[in-house]
Amino acid sequence: MVAIVTIDSLGNGDAAGNVTVDSVLQGNPNGNVYPPTPQELPHILAVAHASVGESYLVFTSFNRGGPCPSVLFGYNPSTQIATFISQWITLDAGDQIPLPGRATTIPATISLATLRTRLYPTGGVTYPVGTGESSCPGP
Repeated sequence: MVAIVTIDSLGNGDAAGNVTVDSVLQGNPNGNVYPPTPQELPHILAVAHASVGESYLVFTSFNRGGPCPSVLFGYNPSTQIATFISQWITLDAGDQIPLPGRATTIPATISLATLRTRLYPTGGVTYPVGTGESSCPGP
């Protein structure tokens, strides 16, 4: 799931937090049986150390342990620009997404308009042709 959210509260281990889902840009393109859902975003964003009152562009994924953050961007609704904060694909990858045989650099900033052109309607995130990047067909 790729969503733009605003943090209302993060809660703690005993109480659920609350986020406002401003927009879901991509839901469950691969038809996962148990995909990340907007209801799970407070926990995912608490793990990511997000701040109350701030807006974020969050990429989430699913593993056997449940939903988890993949990449987190700060998001400015007035400019519609997202700024890279961190990723959790591997702890030592910095701003890289490891792909078979190589790595793709996560952009430092990206506009909402550009991001929309890179989302598949059914298969995950895609990257522009001719940039040395390739399709990443997953959520």
